[in-house]
Amino acid sequence: MDITSLNLDYFYAHESEQFSFFRIPKTLISDIRYKHLSSDAKILYGLMLDRMGLSVKNGWLDEENRVFIYYPLEKACQDLNRSKNKLTALLPEERNLNLVLDLLNSIELRDDPEFKNAVDTLMEQLETRHKEQNKPVPFCVKQYKKFQQAGYKVGQSILATANAHVATLELDEVRQFLSKDELALDTLGDRYTALFIITSDTDTTFNFLAAILYTQMFDLLCDKAKDCPKGRLPIHVRCILDEFANLGKIPNFEVLVSTIRSREISVAPILQTKSQLKARYKDHAETIVGNCDSFLFLGGKEESTIKDISEMLGKETIDSRNTSQNTGRDKTFGQSYQRIGRELLSKDEIASMDGGKCIVQIKGCRPFFSKKYNLTKHENYKYLSDADPKNEFDVRKHLKTLGRVQAKKSDVVEVYSVG
Repeated sequence: MDITSLNLDYFYAHESEQFSFFRIPKTLISDIRYKHLSSDAKILYGLMLDRMGLSVKNGWLDEENRVFIYYPLEKACQDLNRSKNKLTALLPEERNLNLVLDLLNSIELRDDPEFKNAVDTLMEQLETRHKEQNKPVPFCVKQYKKFQQAGYKVGQSILATANAHVATLELDEVRQFLSKDELALDTLGDRYTALFIITSDTDTTFNFLAAILYTQMFDLLCDKAKDCPKGRLPIHVRCILDEFANLGKIPNFEVLVSTIRSREISVAPILQTKSQLKARYKDHAETIVGNCDSFLFLGGKEESTIKDISEMLGKETIDSRNTSQNTGRDKTFGQSYQRIGRELLSKDEIASMDGGKCIVQIKGCRPFFSKKYNLTKHENYKYLSDADPKNEFDVRKHLKTLGRVQAKKSDVVEVYSVG
């Protein structure tokens, strides 16, 4: 291997100012969200940012005043000294549900064997490209061919059914919500983070979005844990799933709840009654409950819930003494002793349980009564809005100021003029 030696002189005084520089935002280097990006990807971003001035000068803006950056692929390959395939892998790919909707909307069916819609052409190009690179035919191409074989009438029925299932996703607000990733779910196990997912407690229309989010989060964190020491995340991720039955059904949750614990992930489903869980997860409800190491009952009177708890508590042994006496002509007296079992707590005793008490069962321990914790006694209660309305967090105000630069008088900033 030939290594060319470069003899470069030192800089003196202000000689460094004679050079032109490409700008790479510091956040790409320091922010943990971008640590997975390669050096080439960060340099490419700087090169594209440099060409933004040209776009503004030529008026390459859309209706919302967003800048289009024109950077030919051949020019980028030359600047970075990288092959076309290598550079293409660095470019961001749009992978979200909006793209799925756009593809679905691009499927136009006609009763004409010669007609090809946009997706037909896209799949043909994808198959050709993979064959040229000696790669297997993509799974999506195989499945789309099966759809094409269904014929015009059956295809129309399949398409109508698919559009009906994703109709809610077509709303402008939902499409905007799904357009970009601002949560960085794969970083939850890297540092201490609190993520609040708030859904309506009266309207369940969009609760499926929360289920999609949890599914994506579990998939990302489990895949990430595989690459961590001992297959566990550096920081434990705990999911407190309040009103669990109203979140929408999380696919394969009965499997996840038994496997994610080894990845340093835990879940705490919170329900009003166990019947809610059975209604949502059917036969898998018992599996989910059985894989929870701790069980906390705060009170209630739903029939199936208190019945299951009474059986869970088991029975106790009591001594029974029966006395009989006959006061007839021949007086007799009899007495018998026996031991019988009864529920530790009957259903009516559980239903009328003291409101200040709760029942706790921890794996490996017998169930026991406990007093409910008085939240107002906690040292940090004073910081809650319940203690002082001034502590309430205004989400709408926060979103309006999100992304705005608020420089202090002591801050040192650089001002650039683009145009």
